[in-house]
Amino acid sequence: MLYSFDVFDTIITRKTAKPTGIFKIMQKELETGEVYSDISRYVRENFYDLRIKIEKLTRVSYCYNGIQDVTLSQIYDGFVRTGYLTAKQACRLEELEVGTEVDHMLGIKENIDAIKKLLQDKNRVVLISDMYLERKAIHRILLSVDEVVAGLPLYVSSEYKKNKWNGDLFRIVKEKEKAEFSGWIHRGDNLRSDVQIPEALGIKTQRFCFEGLRNAEKYVLDQETRGIYTEYAAAAS
Repeated sequence: MLYSFDVFDTIITRKTAKPTGIFKIMQKELETGEVYSDISRYVRENFYDLRIKIEKLTRVSYCYNGIQDVTLSQIYDGFVRTGYLTAKQACRLEELEVGTEVDHMLGIKENIDAIKKLLQDKNRVVLISDMYLERKAIHRILLSVDEVVAGLPLYVSSEYKKNKWNGDLFRIVKEKEKAEFSGWIHRGDNLRSDVQIPEALGIKTQRFCFEGLRNAEKYVLDQETRGIYTEYAAAAS
């Protein structure tokens, strides 16, 4: 039997309410950190919006002819191609983003404990993630949370250029792990990519119901698009 787990919001979760909350924290660092004074004031004061915009443009530029995902390096190359950053500045901000992710990540004990029990019982366990972060960055994040989980085989859409969202990444895992869909159980939080799609392939699933944002929290976050402490408060609640 093969067991697989989604990564973000299944094994680990951010201290921010939304993934984009990381960009708000980065913008604050860019605005106040002397080490980033060589970066244009416009970029430092508008990084949150620019980071979201550049990722969308990067996906349009790269995701065709069977390519289904991009890497963080390609996103920051987008800053260079649009003239916002030099190559050296882009590398520094890419490292800042990974470091900020590491500093703002928490483990989800329920699923980490489940993985350790499966390993204890000599089961095969792998991790599967639709994510622009490269494998080495995700490994670094996992290592900051739990060494055992960090040591598991990790399949990432940014590396294989295929997503769970349409089943292609599951097909790659099947081939690499020499597994059968009928002898496979997957756990994750996303109704489509972690439940409906794998079930359509013949994989058994266990949905992890990660609590979403309440309407009041969504409203406050929409009103305060730059508020870091609002991110923390909504995430904590």
